[in-house]
Amino acid sequence: MTHAEEIQSVPRNFMPEVFTLEAWDGLMPFVEDLKQREVQSEHDFRQWLADRNEVTVVFEEIARWKYIHTSLDTKDEVAKKEREFIIAEIRPKWTQYKHALNQKFNDLQERFPLDDEACNNYIHAVSTDIEIFRDENVSLGTQIELKAREYDAISGNWSVDIDGETKTLQQAKSYLESNDRSIREKVWRSIAEARYQDNEELDTLYSELADMRHKVARNAGFENFRDFKHKAMHRTSWPVQACYDYAYAVEKHVMPIVNAIQAQRKQDLGYDSLRPWDTEIDSEGKPPLKPFSTTAEFVERGVASLKDVNPFFGECISKMDTMGRLDLESRLGKAPGGYNMPLPETGIPFVFMNHACLEYDVRVLVHEAGHAVHSFLSHELSHDWMKDTPSEVAELASMSMELFTMEHWEHFYPDPEDLKRAKRNHLEGLLTTLPAVARIDNFQHWIYTNPGHSVQERHAAWLDLTRRFTSHVFDISGLEKFDAVNYQRVLHIYHIPFYYIEYGLAQLGAIAMWRNYCQDPNKTVEQYKNALALGYTKDVPSIYQAAGIQFDFSDCYVQELASFVYDQWKKLL
Repeated sequence: MTHAEEIQSVPRNFMPEVFTLEAWDGLMPFVEDLKQREVQSEHDFRQWLADRNEVTVVFEEIARWKYIHTSLDTKDEVAKKEREFIIAEIRPKWTQYKHALNQKFNDLQERFPLDDEACNNYIHAVSTDIEIFRDENVSLGTQIELKAREYDAISGNWSVDIDGETKTLQQAKSYLESNDRSIREKVWRSIAEARYQDNEELDTLYSELADMRHKVARNAGFENFRDFKHKAMHRTSWPVQACYDYAYAVEKHVMPIVNAIQAQRKQDLGYDSLRPWDTEIDSEGKPPLKPFSTTAEFVERGVASLKDVNPFFGECISKMDTMGRLDLESRLGKAPGGYNMPLPETGIPFVFMNHACLEYDVRVLVHEAGHAVHSFLSHELSHDWMKDTPSEVAELASMSMELFTMEHWEHFYPDPEDLKRAKRNHLEGLLTTLPAVARIDNFQHWIYTNPGHSVQERHAAWLDLTRRFTSHVFDISGLEKFDAVNYQRVLHIYHIPFYYIEYGLAQLGAIAMWRNYCQDPNKTVEQYKNALALGYTKDVPSIYQAAGIQFDFSDCYVQELASFVYDQWKKLL
């Protein structure tokens, strides 16, 4: 694919061109056909695969739009009911049929082997899914998904009052860039209190989710949910122990750099102690960076930066903007966070985020743009399962794009000193991301390997990890109650448990790609595009190899890459 305009929807040959999912009876004839159909030849088998793919992408596109609509307005009762209908009424039946179709696929694949290497990952994934499937977990999974949505309802209402105006927490964060320390402290405390008021409810919710997930694991014959989830996420390229190895290497090699950077900040600011509200300001007292003023300007400058990396990248976001598939600004009632939602039938994804005209927003936009480009580049693959890449590949796409575009942020920061400062801040954030990932990932390991733990034990475990993976330069005296429940800010642990270590593994890969980009931009971008176009037709190490890097998070590799980033950071001082 050379132009974003060339992308085509998956053609409908099995299902009607106009299809609305108002009841299971509407979808059932198609999945029942697939279940009962006689397959007598390799040609029949491949037609069966094509028809199954068509049903899958049509259903998933409908279901994902329901998710998007509830994100856009958490108070929209119509959207809420429509999504709950998908979760409670459609998804359980879909899961049951998917299992039956997986079993049929296994039998057919033995009769008519798929010799194409591109199918190997899927064949293994299907076998794994069949192995861990349990009927009783279907209804339990529905209950978990509905229960996790309570997090959105709670967090979507978080707001603070500043100078008589109600602000979302994202909007309030702009005040943390003020050079007036008293304002920063006041706003930081207001944000912390807004979250803290719901801490007991969120801990109760988390306990319920953890108990339900433990039951899922036990039903499937696993000792704990951690081991179940590792297998369910098809993590075949690395063992559970790798998570601990990553944390060890980061604590050993990255934390000293983070401490050195924060010590330098404290010295530059001339403070007796460095407090949590002192992290977003310029250490020389310069005013906050202002990368854009309006959403239109935000998109325009983002597209320009992406085009400088590769024209196709900018075209992708322009296409999405034209189609109304960008919802970027923060507002009350909108769910927190940001995401790129692949839409498998049309191929044009949807980017959701909460900008407040802050420096951080630039990083979020180009991060999600990386995911979006990935969707464009892999869309031409013949089956949806070929595009369903594991998250350590998906996050390589997004995090590499952050660093590629950083070399072209003059569109956001035309002043050379502002540009230098933005780059320095991004690299500092990159280095602090590595230990943050270790903390959140290891926390979930503790949660799910210690079923039945008390809330107090949970807080203690989090604080222990906080001590290991946040800078000792910070003074948090008097703020301990906030720190003990700080994990409640992470929506992943409520919605998508264990999806976090990928950010760390992919961040290492992205650093390696950026190092290559600094030496040969054109070659690196071509390797990046080739790797993303593979989807999941190769294993993870092979995809990283296609990108010109290695899938490695060993002690020496972490040290090498962290040192490279630190050296680049020092050059920007």
